[in-house]
Amino acid sequence: MKRLIGELEDEDSVESILVSRNGKQVDVGLVNHFKLHKKIPNKWFDWVRKVNAPIVIIGQDWGPYIVLLKFIEDYSIEKDSMFFSYDDFLFKTFSSRTEKFIIKAIQNTYEDTFKEEFPKRLWELFFFTMAVLFTRQGKHFRGNYNFDSEKSTELSFKYVSKQLDIVKPKIVIPLGNLALRSVDKHYQLGINNKKISKLVEELRPKGYIQKGQTYILPNFHPASHITPKIQLDIWKKIWQLIRIEEY
Repeated sequence: MKRLIGELEDEDSVESILVSRNGKQVDVGLVNHFKLHKKIPNKWFDWVRKVNAPIVIIGQDWGPYIVLLKFIEDYSIEKDSMFFSYDDFLFKTFSSRTEKFIIKAIQNTYEDTFKEEFPKRLWELFFFTMAVLFTRQGKHFRGNYNFDSEKSTELSFKYVSKQLDIVKPKIVIPLGNLALRSVDKHYQLGINNKKISKLVEELRPKGYIQKGQTYILPNFHPASHITPKIQLDIWKKIWQLIRIEEY
């Protein structure tokens, strides 16, 4: 995994992505935070410690770099405190409503299933990553003014694929269509650009695709206009597919 992070640090093809917007060529290049920072103490980057995690969650992209910068600044201030806890720092704040929904979905579906409080130790089961492994320019999470989803996903795929090869997860949860395309390509599922809404409907009530020893559990992006209950019903299947006593 350290070697993979080194490859990401050296990746320069993301820095300039030219796309056509209103008849003009516009540069919507991505910010390579791997080159700028050797380590960002955030749950989304805690890869080296999570190579044995049985569950991989793949989101869309990390949003604007300016949001990650706040984590770096907070870390630089707090890390030398005698009361500092790295594990607590990873989960003490949320960078977006999307992230907050994911964390709450994991906690709440566990507690609903087992009728007990979610144990902090179970965060070790989760490896968080993205279909686009670089950050946007600008200040906004949503919209495509500073972002080209197709090219960005294509540039990132070889690294996402390497992550899946290294971790060899038991469960993979792609959130939304960009993440689904990367998972489809890696596992050769033959989904052929089928929208996640259609796929979720077809997979009911089972809810997953099995590929060898891996369960693919497609879910909607938390920012989509899908009823939260529908999304939570899918998140809940994690606890049906994994035996937590093994970890």
